[in-house]
Amino acid sequence: MASLLNEESRVHRGQFHVFSALNELYKYLDQYKEPIMDALEHNEHAQASRLPGRLQDMLALMESDQSRTDYDSSTLGIGYNSNSRLMPRERL
Repeated sequence: MASLLNEESRVHRGQFHVFSALNELYKYLDQYKEPIMDALEHNEHAQASRLPGRLQDMLALMESDQSRTDYDSSTLGIGYNSNSRLMPRERL
């Protein structure tokens, strides 16, 4: 079994999975959002770019309790659903 998993991992090594990467970023931001927000609020360049507000808006969107959210025209593509923490979902 281990050799099968190692082979499968080797075959897909060069592939990049956008939704998996976004999910990992979300988990990191969710875990460290307070120190990240504090750092952004105390940085003049971040303030000038309005990064604290943008981060807060992004986290609010990702934590949204809307039952159906689809961003068909976004760079994330068809099937994005913020309720599933950035994992694709089946189209209804």
